[in-house]
Formats: sequence, structure tokens, C-alpha cells
Amino acid sequence: MTEVPIPKEVLAEILEKIKSYFKSYNKSISGSGYYLKPVHFSSRQVEGEKRKYVYLGRYWWKVLYLGRTKEGKVKLKWIYVGKTKPSGLPEPPDNPLEGVSIYIKEGQDDFYFIDLKGGKIELIEKIEKILGKKISE
Repeated sequence: MTEVPIPKEVLAEILEKIKSYFKSYNKSISGSGYYLKPVHFSSRQVEGEKRKYVYLGRYWWKVLYLGRTKEGKVKLKWIYVGKTKPSGLPEPPDNPLEGVSIYIKEGQDDFYFIDLKGGKIELIEKIEKILGKKISE
């Protein structure tokens, strides 16, 4: 495994752009009662270090409207559906970083780490496509 540290502010722009794809998609399916979570964090221990993994557009939820409280706040019930798109919904946008492991290491919060399984050139090309500009020569 080849892991590369990337300053958080550099990758944050990319993650925000990808999240916006999923937020737009959720607006388009808002009447369906389903929701595709734009970003999810999951913590686990790997080789003795705590990592927080970032997953984009992976998990589906069913949202049930339960009415309003006495104070007027909306009451919702969220039911986890899984990783498979519910039938009858249009295809969600592609995740351009699908297959790329992104995580934060405990104690190194200024960086995201990326596992370069696919190779550095492929990752740079994906990032440039998302940003719409060159980041390398």
C-alpha cells in the first residue's frame, strides 16, 4: 500500500464538490422518501492506529415524516436501507473517487491520507477532472 498525505484544505475543495453532486441528486429525489448520504465517516483501528475513513455517496436511508412537535419542529425517522439503490429511483451521480481510500489518522488532523491502489497518475487525473483544472504538469 502506498499512502500519500494531502493537506486537508487541498482535498476539502474536492470533497465539497463531490458532496454537492449528491446534494443536488437528493433534491431531485426529495419526494421519494429516500436519501443518499453525501458523506459518511467511519472510525476503525488499522495496524494499531485509529483512522477515520471518508465514504462519499454510499449509504441509502429511508426518511419518514412523523409530523411536528408541539414547538413546531419537524419529526423525522431515519431508517438505514443499505448500499444498494432502492428500485424506482434514477441513477445517482458517479463518485469520481470511487475505489480510492480516503482517511484521517488520529493525531494528524491537518491531513487526509489517500491509499494509491490505482496509482498516482490515475488519482491526479481524477482530481483534475473534478476540479476542472490542472494540478500537475
